[in-house]
Amino acid sequence: MVFHLLAVSKQKESFLIYDYVTDNVEEVISESRKISISSIKNFVIRFVTTDSTSFESVKEIDPYFEGAQVIKKRDDFIAMLQEDLKLTSVDVAAYIQKKYCLTRFQLLKVMYYLYADYLIEHGKPLFDAKFEVWDRGPVESEVYQIDKHHSLEWHQAGDVRSKTLKSEYVLKTIDDSVKKYADFFKNNGIKGYEFDDATNPTHRSGTPWSIVKERDGKNAIIDDEVIKAHHDVEKISI
Repeated sequence: MVFHLLAVSKQKESFLIYDYVTDNVEEVISESRKISISSIKNFVIRFVTTDSTSFESVKEIDPYFEGAQVIKKRDDFIAMLQEDLKLTSVDVAAYIQKKYCLTRFQLLKVMYYLYADYLIEHGKPLFDAKFEVWDRGPVESEVYQIDKHHSLEWHQAGDVRSKTLKSEYVLKTIDDSVKKYADFFKNNGIKGYEFDDATNPTHRSGTPWSIVKERDGKNAIIDDEVIKAHHDVEKISI
């Protein structure tokens, strides 16, 4: 008889299983304790006994495990879970659109200022994003494409709460940014007028957008170091 200790993480876009195999019950108990003390908690522990060390024998007993990606090393499994837990621009945009339903212009501007403000305050990003130099300012292209062409996906996206152990703080940070910037960028302009290079705060001379546009051209990525060095130029007094 062979014991399979299975750490199972089934998320919206991934199905991962750490399969620890042994014929020693004490080793099973020891390994269970080791993986249970991990700070990452988005998995459950299952125990299966079979006559084989292969994962195929597990699937024969329970077809639920069909389609899973099997990982044999605990550290690799934990590292992959940590990667899955990273907040993305799509995660954050989905939360904002489900709760506030902003215009596309508002959404893109709020996302940028949320990202840049947090980066300045904490020295690291709140979420993974790539802001590009577009005509109307820094744009997270994946967020733009979803909001323009597949907006129903916002309602199908996962919950930010499932991706962070500090969900209350993260959600408050996002909410505060929406409250601070959404009205300023309402209707694509100040007092009903559309922004142009003279009124759009991200277009001021010396902003990250203007520096990267002049240096690398249109559609270039605005890197974090440029944002850290020059975000003060585009700050808005509200």
